[in-house]
Amino acid sequence: MLRYMSFLLAILGISSAIYVVATAKDEIPNPPPAQPPSVNPYARGLVALGLVEPASRMVDVAAPEAGRVVSVLARVNDQVKKGDPLFAMDPVPLEAELIRARGTLEAAKADLLRTRSWPRAEDVPPVEAEVAEARERLADSTNRLKNMEAAGVRGAASDDELQ
Repeated sequence: MLRYMSFLLAILGISSAIYVVATAKDEIPNPPPAQPPSVNPYARGLVALGLVEPASRMVDVAAPEAGRVVSVLARVNDQVKKGDPLFAMDPVPLEAELIRARGTLEAAKADLLRTRSWPRAEDVPPVEAEVAEARERLADSTNRLKNMEAAGVRGAASDDELQ
């Protein structure tokens, strides 16, 4: 009896699911876009992928660096030769990189001069103090090692402590 009842309940569940799916006619609403479409902020702007189709073969036109085009030098149907500029990029990022490189060069020159003038009188005492400190630490460590080895001989130190 329980067996027939479970089959009946399964058939009833499947048929009710089919009925619900078949009668549901609610349309899924279209959500608004996550952000508004981009708008050209310039009155006479130009957006292009940079593909030129010459008579001989396909040529990709691209700038070596990503950036903003400040002027287009070639016009539609212009005859251009190899090496002719087609557009001009914004020079500000490259100028900033040049300024940063010049600053790095000046800092490197100053470091080189400082290194070549070494040892200066004011640089010697701190280095001598570091050497003296290292010698004291070595002497202290050597003394502790001797004491620990002596304690190990007498059986007062374990193998872990000796290690």
